[in-house]
Amino acid sequence: MIKNKQMTKLIVVFTLLCNFALHGQVPDNNLLQKTQHYYWFSVKVSKSSSRVIIKSVGIAIKSGSLEKFIKEYQNGLVTGWISIGPFLEQHEVKQSQLLYRYAGRTSGIPGLKTDSTTYSYYFIKPVSIGGQELILEKTPSRVADGSKSDFMEMMSLGLSFEKLAVGPFVSRELAEKSKFAYGRNVEISLENELDSLKSKKLKLMKRRWESLNWKIVKKSVNEETEKVNYRVSTKFPRKYFAPNAVQVVTINASYSEPHNSSYSFTLQGDEILDNNYVVSSSMSTVYIKVIPYDKPKKINLTGFLIESIIYNDFEIIELEPIYIKIK
Repeated sequence: MIKNKQMTKLIVVFTLLCNFALHGQVPDNNLLQKTQHYYWFSVKVSKSSSRVIIKSVGIAIKSGSLEKFIKEYQNGLVTGWISIGPFLEQHEVKQSQLLYRYAGRTSGIPGLKTDSTTYSYYFIKPVSIGGQELILEKTPSRVADGSKSDFMEMMSLGLSFEKLAVGPFVSRELAEKSKFAYGRNVEISLENELDSLKSKKLKLMKRRWESLNWKIVKKSVNEETEKVNYRVSTKFPRKYFAPNAVQVVTINASYSEPHNSSYSFTLQGDEILDNNYVVSSSMSTVYIKVIPYDKPKKINLTGFLIESIIYNDFEIIELEPIYIKIK
């Protein structure tokens, strides 16, 4: 008989696999045009009749722009290699390599550093199309959060469902950028009328983002856990959200002294099937979330920096950050 804990994890992985203020003067550009540096590695995989098999984990750590990562992953599929990333730091790559090298284990990985960080990850479905060549089947797959141990268990379960877990990433935003990279169709052209319309709708979201009114109100303090709850809310007007778009919002707490505490969530349009919170294009939507932030002793929380990216299957755009000062 399956234990309750095992059953819970099976339900979680099944859900992941099947369902898928003041404004800072910061320039916003298409991320593919920026020179941000990323790191990644590759794994060699094959498909049996019922599962994904990780045959080899590459030692080499590659680096470059997001566009370079996309091209390398597409070229690697021809010979059965899948690029895993992109990561922000080389040490993140090395930790991820260990997790893939010992895929199937749920503990006892030599050299793996345990910590209290919450990581993000998601699943892809590689499909063999003859010989070693692979393609990635377009399937719903929302980003999940958890520890390295959670990622290890989900990877093991995912392989049995013919899926490969990708990650773990230090932020939800980075995981969503990775999802964009895997799903991007480089053959799409702005000269195509449909794709031009998608681009226009995404850029309209970018312009309307600056008009959103974010409210952040302190609700309660838990002295035992040193956490303070804030109620975050905003209203998305009718026709704000493009039906085929995904938006990732990260709300970073700002303190009087160096300290990090942030929370990210993903929103999606009507046509996306990833099982995130849906913001309809045909009606206005009020979004409310109570978020716990750190409350270190002798350090004051002074404000919040709201960052966001939006993307569809064609392009990705970084939005202008919004800073809200606590009165």
